[in-house]
Amino acid sequence: MTNTPIHSHIWLIGRINDGYMKQTSVYDFYALGQSLKMLARLPMETTEAGGIWTAHRAYEQLGQAAHTDSVLLPATREAARKLMATLESIFGKDVASPPPRQWNQPDTTKELGQRIKQILFFVENFETVFRADLPRMTVFSAERKGIYHTEMLIDNTDQHFPETIHKSLPSQARTDILLAGKCLAFDVHTASAFHMWRALEVVIGAYYVSITGNTFDDDKVTRNWGKYIEALEKRGGDKGITGNLDHIRKTYRNPVMHPNVNVSRDEAFSLLGIGISAITQTMQEIQTQPHAKKALA
Repeated sequence: MTNTPIHSHIWLIGRINDGYMKQTSVYDFYALGQSLKMLARLPMETTEAGGIWTAHRAYEQLGQAAHTDSVLLPATREAARKLMATLESIFGKDVASPPPRQWNQPDTTKELGQRIKQILFFVENFETVFRADLPRMTVFSAERKGIYHTEMLIDNTDQHFPETIHKSLPSQARTDILLAGKCLAFDVHTASAFHMWRALEVVIGAYYVSITGNTFDDDKVTRNWGKYIEALEKRGGDKGITGNLDHIRKTYRNPVMHPNVNVSRDEAFSLLGIGISAITQTMQEIQTQPHAKKALA
């Protein structure tokens, strides 16, 4: 065991949208299991110097499993901490750090003997608690949606825009675009469409400001997509854009607002693309208007 290399693995634990949903990697559990398997196989004649390599690897994985942000439940995290404390009592504080090079040399230190049984007891205790906790752990997987990688939908939907558009998106539009992607990733289809149309509405408002220098509220335009589009047309808005917006309003946006209509998975996937396309087209036009800086401030 003295020449066994240490394969460090850092767990991926990320909170989604600053909420309580956490992202982890299935490989984390594999790495933890492998390290505990090696620990449980230490023979009675193992020396302290020989065993510290295996103990360190297990200690490192247990530390990440016991972390407060770990996806594991409290009882399992506590069992991990007890096993870590046992390893510290046997190997000392050195077990927490990569062992120095001299540990890899032949040694004459005392064998662990009966202390191996203590390690095995707490390994078995961890496995028992973990096994009991597993049925109560709520773990889901999100399938990939077409060309969109799940992680991109969850965290970076706004990056589907060209760079010139991405960097100038109104902040509220960006927020809703990110939420639209998250909702699509987790199959909350109607909400995905709802957030996309919210984002597009923000951009429609920015388009009006870029032309007139005023907001819809400034000019007392009724809060209604139809009225917004009429106002844009009266103030010289591009007919290609207003025509596309009116088509989206009638065909896609208005039905989503009806409480008896639910958006399907396929529809949500298509609507995300339609929304991104409409926002891109409108943002490109905004950048050519006399009040573009004010609109995108």
